[in-house]
Amino acid sequence: MPYFKFGNARIHYRLEGSGQQVLFVHGVAGSGEDMEGFARALGRGFSSVLVDLPGAGRSRGYLSLNGLISALQALMSYVGAGKYSCVGYSLGAGICSILNRLDGRVERFAALAPVVSDFRPFERWMYLLIRGFLKHGPAYHEIMRDIIYDSTADPKNLSEEFVQKRIRYPITSMLYQLYLGMQINTGFNLLHSTKPLLVVSGRHDSISPPREVQRYLSGLARFYAVDKGHADIFGEDLRIRGRNVLRDFLRGAL
Repeated sequence: MPYFKFGNARIHYRLEGSGQQVLFVHGVAGSGEDMEGFARALGRGFSSVLVDLPGAGRSRGYLSLNGLISALQALMSYVGAGKYSCVGYSLGAGICSILNRLDGRVERFAALAPVVSDFRPFERWMYLLIRGFLKHGPAYHEIMRDIIYDSTADPKNLSEEFVQKRIRYPITSMLYQLYLGMQINTGFNLLHSTKPLLVVSGRHDSISPPREVQRYLSGLARFYAVDKGHADIFGEDLRIRGRNVLRDFLRGAL
């Protein structure tokens, strides 16, 4: 089993196939195994990197959100990646959205069931719940004031650094940090991306409702809705109208 050490983390990863390089990043409470179906559905001509994020699957250790992004960039260098594409699922879509912005080697980015926040009321309660549970962290009104209502803000600053500056105990607040990073980064990074985007959302997904996602992206991405819930989208579901939309997108044929 190959492992990659970065800081205090020991990251497990697997390589499958050969050809065009693709990094697959799983969602919360998942592992690289969750992304196998998407990798296999691509068929021949792709070299897939399936990674277990720190604390998930066979990986061990802890990394901040900044550290995690640096670790994934270093991992792709370690496996010899030149240009590559990134495919993220749920939380993984948020992580890939940061890579898409920061790593110039990323050519294409596919977001599967992304959590794109428009800060609906139930999300406000979720923030307050997590904040109350962890007893620290940024207040919701700070995020609203400093990000959502600041039309002059530079999208490069609407990132994991904003979240981390307001978290005093990064080790005990990893869940909070990842949740905020996922919510804030995904939407803004998608909106300000200059690279090709593919977005797939489930029609029965209450976390990533397709109407909200499509409205939020305003036609900036290739968008498909499938008849699934948030955790029910699999590789075979991306065969739409007789074509594998993920494979065709990564090949530049979509």
